[in-house]
Amino acid sequence: MSLRVAALALCLGAAACDEPDEETEDDTGVAPEEDSLVPDDSDTTEVIVPPEDTAAAARAAAEYQALYDPDLLHSVALTLTDADIAALSADPTTYVPATVTLDGQTFEQVGVRLRGGPDGEDWSAKPAFRIRLDAFDLDTDFAGLERIVLDNLADDPTQLRLVMALKLLNDAGLPAPRAVFTTLQVNGEDFGLYVNVEEVDERFVNHHFADDGGTLWEAEDSADFTAAGVNHLEWVAGDNLRTRLDDAARLCATENFYDDTNTIIDLKQFVTYWSWTIAVGTTDSYPYDLNDFYTYDNPEDGRFEVIPWALDEGWDTGMSWDAVSGTLGFRCRSDPDCFQQIKDATTVALTAIEAADVPGQAQTAADLVEATVQTDPRRSVALSEVWAAQARFLSRVGTWPDRVRADMGI
Repeated sequence: MSLRVAALALCLGAAACDEPDEETEDDTGVAPEEDSLVPDDSDTTEVIVPPEDTAAAARAAAEYQALYDPDLLHSVALTLTDADIAALSADPTTYVPATVTLDGQTFEQVGVRLRGGPDGEDWSAKPAFRIRLDAFDLDTDFAGLERIVLDNLADDPTQLRLVMALKLLNDAGLPAPRAVFTTLQVNGEDFGLYVNVEEVDERFVNHHFADDGGTLWEAEDSADFTAAGVNHLEWVAGDNLRTRLDDAARLCATENFYDDTNTIIDLKQFVTYWSWTIAVGTTDSYPYDLNDFYTYDNPEDGRFEVIPWALDEGWDTGMSWDAVSGTLGFRCRSDPDCFQQIKDATTVALTAIEAADVPGQAQTAADLVEATVQTDPRRSVALSEVWAAQARFLSRVGTWPDRVRADMGI
């Protein structure tokens, strides 16, 4: 019996098995906006798209779906000069030129930098990467994507939680980044298992929202929909109109919370988003953590929506569903109608989780990366610890819905 199988068998029969949770840091680059397509005939309101553009859009959509196919183990290869590796070691936040191959497709003169603080910027260990295809050539993209994040899984001994959590949120129809497992080679050297996470930027908005003409904001530390908290929302794309954030903060503070706030923040979307963060047991995104999220001012209905980020601490056994920090969670929890909505929405999410057979999905994901985990030369933890952590995780996801129901009294 292998160490992994033995650990699975041991932990599945145990009452409780938990691994520690850690936090990560993150940042986002910004690219220039593209000009929108306008019709040649100013008297016509309909935009006529040439057939070749339609075909190109279809190809890009197919490439995008293929790049984030969760059933495959993908591959990334980087080629850098020794001088550029030295430059990254000296200044991890500056892009250097590199050749990047994504699932067999090669791009020259692509920007590469390190990311993620001490755990992600140590070249001698297992650095995390941010890839910017358009860093040196604004016309370079892949399937409409310009930026990719390679997460090094340093904060997750299971190696599974980030991909699992984001897959479930995407399957639920939420605007959430996609994430897939990938191998990484740098100058022909095996760097082991990574997760390719879709960057949240204007291209993300284009893929996930019907109207991509709104403004995207990224939450830094202490970001919230309060007078002080909106100052910690950093502009990413769209019109940089901070007055909209100020209006949201003002309406969130009124006595008539739900009706007033719902005019500028889509509270139904927020409640659905929140219910799914509870359903996957994450406390490292809003409204629990006042960073690691984005918000999009959606022009389709003139209201903000919340977008998650950094869900690598899912199924956190220390989670209490109402131990919130964000004002939306706090006010919603205190509002009778909103309180009932979050309980109802979480009931729906948990039912969907059970129907999706999350333990089966987790086992499939573990099987997909098993060989790569075994041979990963830069793995941050011992192999026996990975197998034991996966065993605990596989046990926990099966009982998680009942744990949440007990916690919420539903």
